[in-house]
Amino acid sequence: MTHVLASALFDYAADRYGATRIGPDGDFDINKPTVLDRVEPACLSFCTGATIPDAALGVAGAVLLCKPDAAAAVQGTTTTTLMVVENPRLVFGRLVSAFLAPKAETGIHPSASIHEQAQIGANVSIGPGVVVGPDCSIGDGSVIGANVVLERNVQVGQGCTIRAGSTLGHPGFGIEQDIDGSMFQLPHVGGVILEDGVTIGSQCTVVAGTILPTRVCQNVMTDDHVHIAHNVTVGPRSLLTACAEISGSVTIGADVWLGPNCSIMNKVKIGDRSMVGLGAVVTKSFDENTVIAGNPARALKKRFPE
Repeated sequence: MTHVLASALFDYAADRYGATRIGPDGDFDINKPTVLDRVEPACLSFCTGATIPDAALGVAGAVLLCKPDAAAAVQGTTTTTLMVVENPRLVFGRLVSAFLAPKAETGIHPSASIHEQAQIGANVSIGPGVVVGPDCSIGDGSVIGANVVLERNVQVGQGCTIRAGSTLGHPGFGIEQDIDGSMFQLPHVGGVILEDGVTIGSQCTVVAGTILPTRVCQNVMTDDHVHIAHNVTVGPRSLLTACAEISGSVTIGADVWLGPNCSIMNKVKIGDRSMVGLGAVVTKSFDENTVIAGNPARALKKRFPE
């Protein structure tokens, strides 16, 4: 079990998020996160509401993250130690990630297959059953989950995570009919580039570009079961939720959110900061900052006030 002093949590949250402390003085151990209705000693939890449940205020030796208004209402009456921040859920997640969550072990699992032409950076974690093919590279600090396949010419940046069972760099579904009527699949030699800080969920597919690489830009995150076809570009910080399907040569802008089970037709462009709703079928391009929904999808409104 992980043990960390509460003071270490306070220092981290104060430095990065301006957290303040309310409640009993003194230091104590924290060893696990918990949900709000199960607060107990040595636990870390959070409350995003305007009021804090009474049961969560009577536990000594626990830390509860909460908003300023909620903390002000109980100041001087709590035996639980409060950490006051503007976004409790965010800070809770950051603290758990930094101090309490299991960390991937660096190194290459004995069952992994690494091609002699592949390049592996420092402090990389490569799990069981991983296949890394020729002309692939994995940047420093990246984590490659179990049974991931990097087929060929896949460049993974620094600090990336690829979760179990995903496949990157295989040929795309670019098909031509030959003069004899047979179907011919074009070779896809462009590979895949994941820029720094990208997260690819479990059971995802990122297909090699036909000539130029398929590119997933910095800090993009995908949920599980997402398909990114050949020649696609996904802009920085975009979020692709479960079962989103992006067809060939699509351009997704920066800070875009794709809802579950949406489908984007080939060659479509989605502008920066746009939002595609659950199950939307997008058959044409849309400007930036647009909420897009329906089948076929249409623009509903601006996502953010201008």
